[in-house]
Amino acid sequence: MQKMNKSTNFRFRSLGEDEIKKIHEYQNSELGFEISQFFDMDQDWIPCTEEAIKDKVKDIDKNDNNHVFAVWEETDLIGLAIIYSDWDPLCPVAYVFIWPEFRRRGHGKKLANIFLDKLFNNYHGHKVSVGTPSYYKPGLKFIQTLGFKPAGKMRRTSIHEGKYADWVCFDMLKTEFNDHQGRGV
Repeated sequence: MQKMNKSTNFRFRSLGEDEIKKIHEYQNSELGFEISQFFDMDQDWIPCTEEAIKDKVKDIDKNDNNHVFAVWEETDLIGLAIIYSDWDPLCPVAYVFIWPEFRRRGHGKKLANIFLDKLFNNYHGHKVSVGTPSYYKPGLKFIQTLGFKPAGKMRRTSIHEGKYADWVCFDMLKTEFNDHQGRGV
């Protein structure tokens, strides 16, 4: 049986054959590195087979506190989402990946707020942490529009265009999220 939830205009459901094929198509294209990062795979996974993707999803889903979702809006598969909460249920991890053709339409902000609400109010999270490379200005701006506060940086974690780049860290407490949503506690 597939897990499915409705929220706003989005549907979240377990990955089926069609979603695996779409991931495989993107994984073996210019998005290979991004999808590998999303699934926490080594670059050795580029290119990968549909079976390898299925195995990775099964590995994530084998713990009841973790799940990979296909994200649908109406009849369009617009991306993927993952929730991990097995390591520390008070600090769950969620990733959202929107297919390029659906980016810059407000989906990321809507999905981020849905997931933050779930992480804080259904998974009993106390704090959510996020990060982005220092050179990725749209990501830095996006994270702050959600209400995250700067929490520090990991210096020189990568190289971009021949220069060292930092990983900029942000976090948000449950009380800050509820205040940002106008639901002060």
